[in-house]
Amino acid sequence: MNQGNIVTPSSNVFYTGPIADFLEKGQQYLYKEVCKRLKVDKFDPKGYDDDYPRRFYVFFLERVLNRIREKFHGGTLVIIPDELHADDTRLMDRIVIKYTCQYDAFGPLVKQLEKHRTFFDLHFKLWKKSQITKEEYQKCHIEEMQFEEAQENVKHAASFLSSLSAVDGAVVITDRLRLLGFGAEIIAISPSLKSVKVITDYKGTKGEYRDIELFGTRHRSAFRFCSSFEDSIVAIVSQDGEIRVAKRVGSEVILWPNISVASLGF
Repeated sequence: MNQGNIVTPSSNVFYTGPIADFLEKGQQYLYKEVCKRLKVDKFDPKGYDDDYPRRFYVFFLERVLNRIREKFHGGTLVIIPDELHADDTRLMDRIVIKYTCQYDAFGPLVKQLEKHRTFFDLHFKLWKKSQITKEEYQKCHIEEMQFEEAQENVKHAASFLSSLSAVDGAVVITDRLRLLGFGAEIIAISPSLKSVKVITDYKGTKGEYRDIELFGTRHRSAFRFCSSFEDSIVAIVSQDGEIRVAKRVGSEVILWPNISVASLGF
């Protein structure tokens, strides 16, 4: 329910539209890094599921947001281009990061995708055989254990990033999933920003304008950050569990409410 109306959760915001366009660079980088580790040109040369690394990138972001939601204290996740660092003036003029730190969640994702390919390639190769040798079984077992370990490391990465939301302030990461810090205070000023366009249909095409003063402090600061820095997105998780994503598109700040994210066992 939203202001007395039944609202269908938006499930495609990370796959089509301005938010997806912003995340594309990080997805491409993940894809290329995995192919580099596997020493191949395409993740799935047969073309059955070559897009899986890009989807996996989105899965990870969804899981971080879902973990924040499960804590019921709310939180803000700011995502900016990877070329920015914590001491970049373009960032320092808009946000003050209280606790700067270095952590790269990208490595665990690359490793899991690499082991995903090597394990299942061997698994299905042996599956077709009527008999397998002891050495083949042992090799497959080792690959399986390494794959499961890689999965656990990705889970830990998602849990770690989400846990930082317990500290008052925003968590700041790049589109390459590099953590810049947490406990961040948004200080961006956008005097001309009076309203945001709130998407009202599940396709993400229709919207209505609402005064920013109708929103809480966490949302207003997110709107001002997006307004002053177009090349960014901000995900806001309310204490009641609703997830919203904001981004500036052209001269407008657009808010996608009621985002549906998958937990997928994370």
